[in-house]
Amino acid sequence: MIELPFLSASGEEGSRKITEIWQENFADKEFTDTKLLALHVHAPGALHTKVKVASLDDLKGQKIRTLGSGVEWAEALGATAVVMPASKAHEALARGVADGILFPFDAIQSYRLEEILPYHLEVPNGLYTITFFFALNKEFYNSLPDDLKAVIDANSGPDLAAEIGRHWDQAAEVTYTALSEDPGHEVSLASPEMMAELESRASAVFDAWKEIATEKGVDADGILAKLAATGSGQ
Repeated sequence: MIELPFLSASGEEGSRKITEIWQENFADKEFTDTKLLALHVHAPGALHTKVKVASLDDLKGQKIRTLGSGVEWAEALGATAVVMPASKAHEALARGVADGILFPFDAIQSYRLEEILPYHLEVPNGLYTITFFFALNKEFYNSLPDDLKAVIDANSGPDLAAEIGRHWDQAAEVTYTALSEDPGHEVSLASPEMMAELESRASAVFDAWKEIATEKGVDADGILAKLAATGSGQ
């Protein structure tokens, strides 16, 4: 769910919220064979391209690198989705296999993509994000004395998730500032008109997720409402 667009205002908020939702609704259904300490997300994802994207029409024919879960969304934007691991992004962009990428800002410098991608489109609450999990071997946890289990429990959950997410945000801010101050780069914020179009196109992506969630017995709208406090929701 958290990988849907416009749902994570920051790594800190998104991480806290998704961990709370897991604890309240899915702790007995998911990650049951591990001791889950926290779920966390990176800073809101943006679009980074070789050419400026002033409107969604500019994405027609553009090949945008994404993960498998983002194919439908990339295509809804009007682009052609190119699926590959992040480690292959630099080579793909340099060779023209891809024209742009959906990435959080910190990843642009981490993968040296600032050498290739001068245009950066930021969207409030992110175009997407990715969930990570931080877990402990359950057998090891169960082998510990109760006092040490209590220490782990006291330092797990939403607060830990928020702390991890805060570090994601700080890393993204460093790159965001560097790119914003670099005359060779242009960082822009999606206009209200573009946001209206983005939200319209996102409706089909949300509907597809809701259908899958409902088939699994999840109250899709109810769960989305819990997360929407960190973003715009749908």
